[in-house]
Amino acid sequence: AAANGSSYGYGILAGQTGDASTPAIVLEGDETSVEGSFAGIALFGCVSDPTSLEMNAGTVSGWYYGIAGNGASDGVDIVVNGGRVAGLNKNDSKGIYHPQDGNLTVRGGTIEGAGGIQVIGAGAFRIEGGTIVANADEITPSIQSGDGSVEDGAALSIVSRGGGDGAGRSM
Repeated sequence: AAANGSSYGYGILAGQTGDASTPAIVLEGDETSVEGSFAGIALFGCVSDPTSLEMNAGTVSGWYYGIAGNGASDGVDIVVNGGRVAGLNKNDSKGIYHPQDGNLTVRGGTIEGAGGIQVIGAGAFRIEGGTIVANADEITPSIQSGDGSVEDGAALSIVSRGGGDGAGRSM
């Protein structure tokens, strides 16, 4: 199965800010491919009943983010057991960008981008296996205030910005 792009540049968009529904996505099968021009999968959460993604196989890719959250929409749980997650832009991308309060567990698979994984929010973050790769051609590190990912060229980056935008509590 393949999902390809939406009007927002997402292969899959799950949830919305203020949306009462709580989507649960499970990706299975080595031939599964989800692609988006901006992000492969974008996840908006709900704190009382989180939006969830379980990736067991396949490929998720986007130009800037393989999997991306939104810091203004907390309540997202992500588990990567296998497959490949990729941000394709060699100078400005993340495999996984998790800026919201929620949980992220990596048990297997490969996650890659100019930066591999960047966590800004709060919740539980676990690495139990897998491969995380930063593959930037060249990065000039910059830590800007406000929202958005930080280009630091790290395979794993945990950034604290204080209150708001997914960083209201501690990781």
